[in-house]
Formats: sequence, structure tokens, C-alpha cells
Amino acid sequence: MYEKTVKYVPFKKRFWDKAMLIVVLMGIQAIILGIVAIVTQTWFLLAPTVLIAIGGGVNAYIFWKRMRYFLQRIKISDEQIVYVDLYYKDAPRQLTIPLHTFAVKFRYSGGKDRKTVLSLFDGNHLLVKQYNYGEWSTSSMGEAFRTIKQIKNEELSPREERMLKGKGLFF
Repeated sequence: MYEKTVKYVPFKKRFWDKAMLIVVLMGIQAIILGIVAIVTQTWFLLAPTVLIAIGGGVNAYIFWKRMRYFLQRIKISDEQIVYVDLYYKDAPRQLTIPLHTFAVKFRYSGGKDRKTVLSLFDGNHLLVKQYNYGEWSTSSMGEAFRTIKQIKNEELSPREERMLKGKGLFF
């Protein structure tokens, strides 16, 4: 009936692909500011150094949290069963969910953080949040969302329609 499979990407690669630039830049800033503070003995510069280092750590945590799950496959069979293959970090999990309890949500933000999230649920229980990465682009997540809604015979709301066209922010 429907199947979407993407190539698996290891957790460390997913994490560093997303976090490398900001974490490294903030680390370099903290080191340079720390060296300037020590060399010039301008000790009040150590406070911003610590704040930059904390900011780098917070950003690393945010990217770790976003990249820890990876959705490799969604398959909906003719028997109305949904098969989900996902990874938590690098540990594989295979889930089987009846189609009538399976739900999908799609969120697109064209704002400053520009993130897209495809969330899968079993009833009200969140199974996975897949953020845009690699083959899971905004358009491929939107296509999966639209197809699953059609299979379940669920109408797209006007808000979802605008979001899929990239014409609105959805939170």
C-alpha cells in the first residue's frame, strides 16, 4: 500500500553533521576570548567566555536530542498494519501498529530555526520525531505525511495545506 525507506545514517554522523559548525565556532570563540582575557589580564572577559562555552554545550545538547532518533522505514500493508523501523541512537527498534491507532503530525517552520519535524504516534504515545536530515527533507516528509493522511482517509486541515505549501508557520 505504502512504503518509504531511507538509508541508515549512524548517530555520531547525524549529530556532528548538524552540530559541528555551531559547536566548533562557539568553542573557538570561547578559547580566543579566554586567551585574550588571560594575556591581557582583563578578568571580566572570563564571564563571557564561560557563557559562550555554556551556549556551545546547550546547542550540542539540542542537536543530540534532535538527532537521537532516526526513522528508517514506514510501511503500511494492505492488512492495515503499520511497520516502523527506527533507531534510537544506533539501537534498532521495529514497531508494529494497527493503522487505526497510528497517527502522524508534520510541523514546518520557515522561521529563523528552519526545522521540519515528522512525528509518529501510536494513539497518544509519541513513537519518534524525525527532524529534517539527509533523505528526510522537508518535501519528502511532507509527501509521507500527505500520503499517510490519504491512506487513513483523513482530510488535511487548511492549516496543514498551507504548511505543506510552505506558506505558513505551524506551532
